[in-house]
Amino acid sequence: MKAFYSLTNLKNAMTVALFTVFSTAVNAQCTAETVWNGNAWSNGVPALNVRAVISGNYTASANLSACSLSVTNGAQVILNAGTTLTVQNNINVSSNSQLTINNNASLVQINDGAVNTGNVTVKRNSSQLFRLDYTLWSSPVAAQNILAFSPQTSTNRFYEYRYAVEANTGAVSGQYFNINAATTNFTAGNAYLIRMPNADVTPGYNAGTTALTFEGVFTGTPNNGVITKELSTQGERYTSVGNPYASPININDFYTANTNVLDAGAALYFWRKKSDTNAGSYVAITRDAYVYNHVEGSNGQFGGEQWDELFNVNTSEENWVINAGQGFFVRTAQNVANPVLMFNNAMRRGDVHNNQFFRTAQPADAQKSRLWLNLAGNNGFSQTAIVYSNTATLGIDYGRDGMQITSGAVSFYSLAQQTTQLTIQARPEFTANDVVPMGYVADATGTYTISVHRADGVFENGQEIFIKDNQTGVIHNLATDYTFTTAMGTFNNRFEVMYRSAALSSNTPVLTTDEVMVYKKDGAINIATGTAQMTDVLVFDMNGRMVYSRNNVNALEMSVTGLNAAQEVLIVQINTVKGKVNKKIVF
Repeated sequence: MKAFYSLTNLKNAMTVALFTVFSTAVNAQCTAETVWNGNAWSNGVPALNVRAVISGNYTASANLSACSLSVTNGAQVILNAGTTLTVQNNINVSSNSQLTINNNASLVQINDGAVNTGNVTVKRNSSQLFRLDYTLWSSPVAAQNILAFSPQTSTNRFYEYRYAVEANTGAVSGQYFNINAATTNFTAGNAYLIRMPNADVTPGYNAGTTALTFEGVFTGTPNNGVITKELSTQGERYTSVGNPYASPININDFYTANTNVLDAGAALYFWRKKSDTNAGSYVAITRDAYVYNHVEGSNGQFGGEQWDELFNVNTSEENWVINAGQGFFVRTAQNVANPVLMFNNAMRRGDVHNNQFFRTAQPADAQKSRLWLNLAGNNGFSQTAIVYSNTATLGIDYGRDGMQITSGAVSFYSLAQQTTQLTIQARPEFTANDVVPMGYVADATGTYTISVHRADGVFENGQEIFIKDNQTGVIHNLATDYTFTTAMGTFNNRFEVMYRSAALSSNTPVLTTDEVMVYKKDGAINIATGTAQMTDVLVFDMNGRMVYSRNNVNALEMSVTGLNAAQEVLIVQINTVKGKVNKKIVF
């Protein structure tokens, strides 16, 4: 599976009872009315059966509920962060009045059939982003023009994702295409990739050295009720979608509502990327885990790691949500005719925000143990997760397994059913006899490191984790990082995750040709022998003449420099404690 990074061309935990609560509440009637005159309520604080009329300025300092809501007489109503306005039925804002929903405040409506009138303002803050960074945005209101939303973005840096058919070959490919932002409005449930403002007065921002929080301001009639989005059946069947409401949505509910149209093996994929081709473009979320991407450079770090602690330590998984304004990707199930994604009010939640841009959801399990592994090298980074649960299977579990999208300089994944590459894999209840095949993709020859990022469940109680290198025969305890060398390419048979130290082999591994890496870099011949310590290195030309020798190397890596040789094929003889290997290299 390839990434959509060209800019040219999350078991059901929601019971029926919960849905019944929402559906029966829809039929509730307004039995009284109360009016806010700017100082007090005329008939007490409103409730879900009491209609609220606000005719004077009002700033919410606590959650507020109403049967219906009218904002009139030029009133200015403000919902501050951490407050939720819950309205049973419709909302009307008169033309000379204003309802503002600040960042991390929520507007939740219950009746899917309620029709809103008038405009509201919804504010959403982006993450800290640099000048050339992008966010996948979705609008919570109707008729918001895209250019007016981000007027300082260069006009050629607004994109939508879609599939296109190449005229000459008929091949179907998914790409981002420029849109005319000045003449295009956000469509409910759709997502658009928008670059940060091209210029700002913040010192260092224009030079790309300082990050900025962009305040997205949406103005329009608030979206409500059932919202549908046609899904693609072309190519790899991905569609960019987004939260269409001025409130978070619960991902478990989202998965449940779309069981028949979403691919069983796909996660929800969020764009989390700086302008760095080495960095993976996407983070992935399922009901079980969150896996991030990563960028590190002169500007510091940016990537999905900013949200890591929120998803796995401080937050109840049943409350994970996608916040307002957030776009993401879904994958259509195979062989579904006319697939349509659905959002509805039953998914909406109130004050479950945080100061980041998104969160997510999953069902609760009586027993769950999770392991996150990182692969880093060649300035690239990839993370994968393995989840053990008493409600998962070795097959592909809907909403729990998430396929890998390959992007960036490296990609690390587990394998299910022999060939399915998963960035998140759900497996049955943990047993120490389990063995998990692992694979990776490296875009360049070099040295890479596997490490444990985090673990919970049985892994917090002393359960050891090993990585087996099938190429070298080494079984390494990941209490410390494991470093290895590799050629560029895709390798699906080299590594396995294991949990028993008794599996350690007493056999002496034999040196293999693939274990030894010889490559040219910076005018030198670089040699890496994995775990086999070098003793001597000799270099010969094609006539058999020795042009270099070094004894008593006693190292796993070395560089041959200062060779007096023309551009030619050389033979490098590497002697190690495990044996001898000859390698050819064009120098």
